[in-house]
Amino acid sequence: MSNIFDIELAQRHPFASSMVSSAINSQRLSHAYLLSGRALEDKWSFARQVAAHLNCANRPQQGDSACHLSGAPEKDHCVNCKWINQGKHPQAWLTLTSEGSKSGKIAVEKSRLLSDELSKHSEFFRVVVVEDASQEAFHRPSANALLKTIEDPGSRCLFFLFAAREDDVLPTVVSRCQVVPMQCPPEKPTALASAILKTSAEAVPLTNPELKNFSQSVEQIFKARDSHLTLHALDLARQIQIAIEEVENPVAVLDLATNLEISRVGERASVDSVAAGYLSDLLSLAEEVKLQIGHYVSSKAAIETFVLSWWRLRIAAGC
Repeated sequence: MSNIFDIELAQRHPFASSMVSSAINSQRLSHAYLLSGRALEDKWSFARQVAAHLNCANRPQQGDSACHLSGAPEKDHCVNCKWINQGKHPQAWLTLTSEGSKSGKIAVEKSRLLSDELSKHSEFFRVVVVEDASQEAFHRPSANALLKTIEDPGSRCLFFLFAAREDDVLPTVVSRCQVVPMQCPPEKPTALASAILKTSAEAVPLTNPELKNFSQSVEQIFKARDSHLTLHALDLARQIQIAIEEVENPVAVLDLATNLEISRVGERASVDSVAAGYLSDLLSLAEEVKLQIGHYVSSKAAIETFVLSWWRLRIAAGC
């Protein structure tokens, strides 16, 4: 299995990187991904690294890794990787922006020209970035001119659309994309985050006994399949609250709980849009409860509401 992303980016966004990596490795890549969240710089890096992997001329000689993962100095990278990294590849790297528009909207003519360009044959795997897919920029006329192309751009073509929130994007656009959340990561990764994020084939082990016990309790709760699912949800809420009191880090405990679920469902999510949507909604819920706790809302009430909402999502998705 080939690596697609550098370690730092994969650590900051484990769900997004594992989901897209699995899709590429299993040859089940979607035509379009909507990257939601405010991590704009990481979104650009994410799209560039995918484009480099799909077009790297040196991959066969480097164990199926693109130049940026090979350890070779940049001067020895292939031309495709150099141009993609600079955002200048004439065919493999295409962008759709509102640049030059006084209204801040993407011009309809730009969408039409892009659609025409993608209809032409190319020897490269073309990656298209829509820098701002919100309705404010990618408004209905411009989106309509590109909808059919986003839905079926043909082989060897991939769209990445950026937006702060899924709700900011036209539903007709969202329905043609697989939504992948990329929230802003914490400035300093917690020890807990290090324990759940995979930097190689193996995860860093949990050394804190309280967290290890919590992890085992959560996994037992996840296995529940009987009729008392609400009771299991409340049990999970209690376990989260106990862990927070023991390690004094609400964000870390919530990260562990949600990432254990990502680990459990992630492989399915790479090929199942329902499971992918479930994990996307779960991460959005987790971000909301972190903000609530950060604003001194009672952690007990916030966590119970979060877990009950989580369980409803889980049941609806059949996960």
